[in-house]
Amino acid sequence: MKLSPFYFSLLLFPSLVLPVVTQASAFISIGDSAEIYIDADVSARASSNLFRSDSKNEQEDVVVMVSPGLELIVGRGTDLSITVNANYDISRYQDFDDLDNEAKRYAALLAYTADRLELEAQASYVENNSTYSPSGSTNISGELIESEVVTSILDAEYELSPKFSFGLAVNKRTLEYKGVAATLAADRDKISIPIDFYYELTPKLDISIGYTPTNTEITNQPVFTNTPRPDYENDQDFFNVGLRGQLTEKLNGNIKVGLRENTTKRPNLPYTENDMLGVEGSANWTVTPKLISTLGGSQDFDAGGDGTTTEVTAIYLSNNYTINSNWSSGINFKYAKRDYAGGDGREDDTFIFGLRLSYVMNANWIFNTGYTFTDNDTNSIRSISYSDHSFDFGVSLRY
Repeated sequence: MKLSPFYFSLLLFPSLVLPVVTQASAFISIGDSAEIYIDADVSARASSNLFRSDSKNEQEDVVVMVSPGLELIVGRGTDLSITVNANYDISRYQDFDDLDNEAKRYAALLAYTADRLELEAQASYVENNSTYSPSGSTNISGELIESEVVTSILDAEYELSPKFSFGLAVNKRTLEYKGVAATLAADRDKISIPIDFYYELTPKLDISIGYTPTNTEITNQPVFTNTPRPDYENDQDFFNVGLRGQLTEKLNGNIKVGLRENTTKRPNLPYTENDMLGVEGSANWTVTPKLISTLGGSQDFDAGGDGTTTEVTAIYLSNNYTINSNWSSGINFKYAKRDYAGGDGREDDTFIFGLRLSYVMNANWIFNTGYTFTDNDTNSIRSISYSDHSFDFGVSLRY
């Protein structure tokens, strides 16, 4: 793949900037309570395997994305604040120009703090246009995987006494595929309600006991034979204990461990029940004042791209090093194993390795570049093994 002079200059642009530090200011300020910012991101990504195909069918290309947007902040620093974002993504491919597309993103966050109550409410709508599916379904070379994701979250914690507090959240996420992707990937509608009681062991460390019921509806499953696959549901219960806060002077985090029980409900078939050790959480370790490492992971039930119930074990490690006030770097690892419950013994193993370098010119301009290696190994004839090398460069403007 040859890069045109325009794309090549984008990848080399970090060497052209000079360090200057200034104070950010809003594009429009309305009194003391409301601010409007203009956000704009420009990025270029060169991929060695655009459609995540097998080694015999790899296709290279470069995609440039321009994402103008607006952000409204009302009540910053007060007990009640509201943040609203709107972005419009414009993607252009160098070789596969028939994949050029536009997508919208909207998000809103409300945060409220009282004497004993902390409350957050979030909502978002995202249009995704990608050349591959991230959830294990079969990709189509030369076609976009189009989807819409609607998310809403309500998270509240109330202090019952100086030592005890109660947490309640409602998380809802709807994933719907569009266009040709609707024929190869299943839609999902998931709602979970984490309920937690916290006890303060020390001023910086809490223990918890919790229960999370979850319901997932899987619809519009792709048909691999002439027999349609009916919609079905997964009901899950997660009984857990946990820790949150500062474990040592340099180590802090949040972790929950317990039993996950999953019941699969299919029309005209007996219920199927499975259980597993459930884990979710992360921990931050301040190795030095400049180096912070984060280790996290989860073990949970999910659904693959084709709608089949899966057991997913994921672990990640990120290391971020602050070089100076302008420069920072990172190295990241992630491994995920997905076991399918379809009876054919399918397993997918995905490994991701990444390097990042960021330059903060001032409060308005940020430049970043990186390399990502992705490798997926599967034993299923309905999916493929692949690897991909990608390089990217991006510029972010906030004013």
